[in-house]
Amino acid sequence: MSRTRLSMLLVVVLAATAMACGLGGGPGSVIKDFYKKIDRGEVSSAMESLSQTARTQFGDAMLQPGLSSLSETTRSKGGIASVKITQEEVHGETATVSFLITYKNGTTKTDSEKMIKEDGRWRIAASK
Repeated sequence: MSRTRLSMLLVVVLAATAMACGLGGGPGSVIKDFYKKIDRGEVSSAMESLSQTARTQFGDAMLQPGLSSLSETTRSKGGIASVKITQEEVHGETATVSFLITYKNGTTKTDSEKMIKEDGRWRIAASK
């Protein structure tokens, strides 16, 4: 096998592996990324993970303090040690992701979020 073909095969295998591990931008990876940003206090950046519908429904003026409070609560628990996706159900352009957050103080929280695909990207579809 030529070097070019071998290199192309390696790229395809690595890309498939990344997708299988949730590194391809699936709904679960959006949840993990959202909580990493909350953990670091990057509230404005975390807001980008929310659907446009949620942002319109609640308004940034309401979301910003809510996410800031979530970030403060996370810090009060020593930060996030891990976010484990326990279930991911995808149905076309919507999904439900269940997850377990483990905080550095040893406490845990089980939660789930509904997701929606907007412009080809998964976003958190927060609702009232």
